[in-house]
Amino acid sequence: MKARPFYLSIVTERQLASFEAKIDRSGDCWPWTASRCSVGYGKFYIGWRSRGTLRLVGSHRLAWMLAHPTLILTSGDFVCHRCDVKLCCNPEHLFRGTPNDNVQDMMQKGRHRATRGEERSFAKLTESDVRAIRASNELHRALGARYGVTRMTISNIRCGRRWAHVK
Repeated sequence: MKARPFYLSIVTERQLASFEAKIDRSGDCWPWTASRCSVGYGKFYIGWRSRGTLRLVGSHRLAWMLAHPTLILTSGDFVCHRCDVKLCCNPEHLFRGTPNDNVQDMMQKGRHRATRGEERSFAKLTESDVRAIRASNELHRALGARYGVTRMTISNIRCGRRWAHVK
């Protein structure tokens, strides 16, 4: 029998009890009821600060590790949700996968939605800007300065390599 992986060997009984108390097992999905990271997954600290072993782990990742103590997760492994509920900690709803497995799962379930143009959070231009750029006879440099983009961006817009969906 293999020794417990490092990340499980630093979990104390007190931490385990605290972890278990923060999971709502009243339904099919077992949502995490405590702190969350910025993208919505549960988070939990294991280990000791005084010994330098304190680690922040995803609650669903720790739930999977506790359910499969003999299997080792590498830093490149994902713990994915079959139920697509970010806070779910039910080990039956979780599976180990690669980043590619995670993307394939998302695509198969139709959760992927490509954003383009103005929908992107960092977009500097609007569709009306793009139409104006294409209609203009000004130099790329002048248009780039006016719209706050590079002249290469202006060139790519005019050639149809960028914002191709805008007619």
